[in-house]
Amino acid sequence: MKLNTIFKAGMLAMAIGAAACNTGGDKTPKGTLAVIPLPASLKATADSFLIDKQTVIVATTAEDKQTAALFNSWLHELTGYDLKIADSGEKNAIILKTGNDTTAAEGYNLSVKNDQVAITGNSAAGTFYGIQTLIQLLPVEKGSSLLVPGADIKDQPRFAYRGMHLDVGRHFFPVAFIKKYIDLLAMHKMNTFHWHLTDDQGWRIEIKSIHACRRSRPNVKKPWKVTITTSNMMANLTVASTHRKK
Repeated sequence: MKLNTIFKAGMLAMAIGAAACNTGGDKTPKGTLAVIPLPASLKATADSFLIDKQTVIVATTAEDKQTAALFNSWLHELTGYDLKIADSGEKNAIILKTGNDTTAAEGYNLSVKNDQVAITGNSAAGTFYGIQTLIQLLPVEKGSSLLVPGADIKDQPRFAYRGMHLDVGRHFFPVAFIKKYIDLLAMHKMNTFHWHLTDDQGWRIEIKSIHACRRSRPNVKKPWKVTITTSNMMANLTVASTHRKK
């Protein structure tokens, strides 16, 4: 009798422990207000926004829809699903709006409330950087739903040129690394990728239409300069050279 009672007590303890573990495992991950670089104004609120499969992204312009698709690519890695991109919505929605303020084109406002996230960019670039901030507010843990901490954020860059340099003239990097590097630049509000492609040690990219570049030491007065800008969501490649066809 006593042994049976001990056995039942042990089974009950195991059941309680398993229930506790399951409850902890089902807890919805929540992000933190850790944004880099620090926005011009960041105020925490008591609200929090729940992202689940029913959440929609409201975007009406082609640029905002492209920004929404970018957000989905990050979200998919955490949740395993994409959000619907719609033309309208108010509740359980991430709303993207783009204005036309040329005085601070890369500025944006971001508001996280219980029923919606609103991002208003001064231009398409501003909306893009607002989404980058929202990505930083996501938790790093995976889950079927995610909590975004409540906040009111107003931000615009202090400097027009914000860039990072990568030297592939002396060191090789795979294409996947370059793409990830550009993604991280954009996430941290940088708008210029300075790509060091060549110097007197050699040229590291093949351009078949420019034969001089196929030699190990192109006969040019200055190194070639390549700049990629991540503003307006697209990486625009511009190649400037001293080479002239004869």
